[in-house]
Amino acid sequence: EEYATQHQIDHHITLVNPADETVLPGINNKTKELQTWEWVYGKTPKFSISTCFNMVCQDSILDVKVDMDVKHGRIEACNIDLPEQWLPPALCSELVKSLTGSKFCPNETTTLT
Repeated sequence: EEYATQHQIDHHITLVNPADETVLPGINNKTKELQTWEWVYGKTPKFSISTCFNMVCQDSILDVKVDMDVKHGRIEACNIDLPEQWLPPALCSELVKSLTGSKFCPNETTTLT
């Protein structure tokens, strides 16, 4: 009411049901679209992420470093740095290849394991 008075507009308020397709045609489709992975994550700008962690292997602790470039929610480039004796280079390359192009989200990457 105060806003209407200050801006000299009619301060009559009309209640609208936001789910009413007759008042807002296409609103349900837009709602569904805005909840999709493509909208929520697929429009993110490019960013890089780096993380280091330790893994226990038999009696030793291994240092692992992972670097990723992510664009529009997908892994664009990936580098995994870990000791060769733990994971042969060919397998490490295969893992990087599997990650590249996949969605940067837990559901997608856990299916690779």
